[in-house]
Amino acid sequence: MASDREFVKFVCEQLCGAGEISSRRMFGEAAVYLQDKVIGLICDNQFFVKATEPGRAKIGVPTEAPPFPGANNWFLMADLDDPEFLADLVRTTAAALPNPSEARNRQGIGTEASGIMAKSSKLVAVRRGKVLLVRRRRDRRWMFPGGRKRARENEKDCLRREIREELPKLKLGRIRLWKEVKSKNRRSGRRMSDAIFVASKATGNLTIGDTKEIDRAVWRKPRGIRLTPTARYVRDKFFGVEPAGISPLVGPTP
Repeated sequence: MASDREFVKFVCEQLCGAGEISSRRMFGEAAVYLQDKVIGLICDNQFFVKATEPGRAKIGVPTEAPPFPGANNWFLMADLDDPEFLADLVRTTAAALPNPSEARNRQGIGTEASGIMAKSSKLVAVRRGKVLLVRRRRDRRWMFPGGRKRARENEKDCLRREIREELPKLKLGRIRLWKEVKSKNRRSGRRMSDAIFVASKATGNLTIGDTKEIDRAVWRKPRGIRLTPTARYVRDKFFGVEPAGISPLVGPTP
């Protein structure tokens, strides 16, 4: 169930005492920002605050739950009637989180200033708690749709072309860059150079176009299956360690 716009507006109003509060819609849900940091998620008309130790100390004994399937636990805030406490809590939470630029540098994520474009583009699309995956024919490993960039293509053009080739009947809404990953995969040793995009909406039949490359496409949870090294990395960052900055609900920071 998607969150109501009025509920999102209400939560942001209750937090406005903390400073510059904003929200970003995605897949019917919303990420809540204090300035440029994701401090909360609104999922199924419930407000979750990112779990931090200072936040835990301020709440006392928080109720913890994943905001969406596959995510780590966040603090579920059932009582939203004390705006002063909520504002203080999200200020404390934001203070405990790294600045987005620092987090990108630690994770080896490129920026436009680097002048180096990613070699491949991948798509993360989520629907009702499941992600879109395709299976590579040659080794039967699952991966996120996408592929390598051609000459004179930018990352977004590459992704749209790859989707047309792999899944010609899939219709995408607005796509936004989540992260450019330019680092060494610790599991495989492979040097990654991937632009990871998030789609606001994905509909249509999962008919396979490029049958030489892939043999299946499904909506499913990305656990308990054989994934490519890059797909494992994206899954762990998006749904595990960083569900908020990774999350299908969050996307790139402003």
